[in-house]
Amino acid sequence: TVSILNGEGTSFCTGALVHPRIVMLAAHCIGGANFPMDVGFGETTEELDATVPVVDCVMHPQYVPVGGDGLNPWDLGYCELAADAPDVPIVPPLMGCESEELVPDTEITLVGFGYDDELGASGNNRKRRPVNTVETVDEDGNNLYLLGVDDSSVCFGDSRGPAYMRL
Repeated sequence: TVSILNGEGTSFCTGALVHPRIVMLAAHCIGGANFPMDVGFGETTEELDATVPVVDCVMHPQYVPVGGDGLNPWDLGYCELAADAPDVPIVPPLMGCESEELVPDTEITLVGFGYDDELGASGNNRKRRPVNTVETVDEDGNNLYLLGVDDSSVCFGDSRGPAYMRL
């Protein structure tokens, strides 16, 4: 899980490293972004272990902004890094027969650098990992419906950040 940083070093979105030079993220994070952009690696955006510049970003060709509500299924994109990411684990996306493991009552860990309800905007700097449980898998609509544990879920700034499950 990485933090997407604007030219001033401020985190504004969350992404997932899926290749040493490719980060997946929400298309709406790319749409209004001004370069230079960096990808930050670490537990907090105030004390990052490393940053790598972004060379280019591409939005899904079917993405159309829908007023910022984040419900567009094509709200996907990727950014190419100027150099390989530091030595961090890359978790491959769930694919093929592995997707059969994604069933109701499966625990999912959502990871992101988004807004913290208790800390307000000042909480938009540390990586959080709320655990949710899959309530419903809607394969036709390509949606997951999750239940937060102890009201934990994603927040503003976590858009399209990764959801991890243990296989």
